[in-house]
Amino acid sequence: MDKKSLKNKIDFSYVLKRLLLIVLAVYICVSLISQQFKLTSLESAEKELDAEFSLEEKRKKELDDEKALLGTDEYYERAARERLGFTKKNEKVFIDINK
Repeated sequence: MDKKSLKNKIDFSYVLKRLLLIVLAVYICVSLISQQFKLTSLESAEKELDAEFSLEEKRKKELDDEKALLGTDEYYERAARERLGFTKKNEKVFIDINK
């Protein structure tokens, strides 16, 4: 009977070790899959932020260019044309009626 009880203990410890390994393997797989979903989400957010950053850089350049022109005759002329609709004397204005 000693051999049988010893064999049962060995079998129990063997089964317990295998069960723990399986549980650990499942936990690692679930963790890796979860991390992959998070990584995909973060990469998507990074792309959106990069696109937004590019737009803001473009806007900054436009503002810097406008700042450089500020106070010049060219700036006042352009502002009068674009914002106020002014034209030069004897200038012909064409209006697109399809707009």
